[in-house]
Amino acid sequence: MKIVTSVSTAPAVDRLIRGQLCEGRNLGHGYLRFGTYVVALTWPGRPRMPNGIELASRVALYPGARVVVGEGLLRLPEIQVAPGKLWNPKPKVRFVPLIDGGTSWLQPSLVGWGPGLTPLGDDVILGYLAGGALFDHAVRPAPRVLPYRTNQLSTTLLAHAAHGELPEPAHDLIARGDIRTLLRFGHTSGKAILIGLAAAAVDCGVHPQDEPTKVRPVTLPLPYTMRTFTVSLYRWTQGSRDLAQSNRTSSSDQLVRASSRGS
Repeated sequence: MKIVTSVSTAPAVDRLIRGQLCEGRNLGHGYLRFGTYVVALTWPGRPRMPNGIELASRVALYPGARVVVGEGLLRLPEIQVAPGKLWNPKPKVRFVPLIDGGTSWLQPSLVGWGPGLTPLGDDVILGYLAGGALFDHAVRPAPRVLPYRTNQLSTTLLAHAAHGELPEPAHDLIARGDIRTLLRFGHTSGKAILIGLAAAAVDCGVHPQDEPTKVRPVTLPLPYTMRTFTVSLYRWTQGSRDLAQSNRTSSSDQLVRASSRGS
């Protein structure tokens, strides 16, 4: 069987390929399940993912097809794929989004809520977890994501988000200040991730000193309401970082106390 080398591979998938043999199944839409972990197959025109391996061209797989990973190869029905160069799924922070108003609307009940291959509520939480990891601050305790609360793809992506690892369109926002590709990502995923990132920046106490580079209204369907947020994008400066760090103890304590009262 033909062996090809991937264009790029996320570190977690690289470790999976170089590990022990493990049998899995094709879930469809370019996703492969190995136990509780889901691997994303990407190709030109499809964004790289923190759980992904990038191929030079699209591969056709029938739903439920048997796939095997381990001992240096990802074995698909028609080809075998060796891991290529590593792609870092954690973006370098050069820009930070903020939303107007508070974040009291952000509740654990969002997990598993809404439409989409990854539910809209999961995408909001994904952005929030990643923002907490990227903006140098511990945000309020995140809801525990149990497998029965959402699907396996979301569970995989949420685990990556907790380490600041995000789909490629979010890199365009955070590293380059380009909001457009994230807003076009999926049906609602990009908008939801953006709002989650911006909410995390608010709860982290990020306070930019300069004027925003962009201001954009973003409308999302949330439980029982349709809400429009004003998202402002700022350059991530040393002043923003220092102020976020100085707010660490006070804001974190308040959030923990509020969470404790609600439990």
